[in-house]
Amino acid sequence: MTKKAVVVGKERKRYSEEFKQQALLRAAKDGVPMAARDLGLQPAQLYAWREKAHRQGQGDIGR
Repeated sequence: MTKKAVVVGKERKRYSEEFKQQALLRAAKDGVPMAARDLGLQPAQLYAWREKAHRQGQGDIGR
C-alpha cells in the first residue's frame, strides 16, 4: 500500500488596517505599480484594497 502525499499550501499573509492605509497613500503618491513593487505586493492587491476602502466610504484613500 502506498501513502498519499499531502501538499500544504502557503499560509496567507495578513496586513493591518494601518499598513493598508499607508500602502494606499503611497500608491496615490507614487503610483500603484511602484508602491506594490516596493512593498512586495501584487498591484491587484492594492487595487482591491483601494476599491474596498472606497466601498466602505473611506473617501478617496489611494485615489
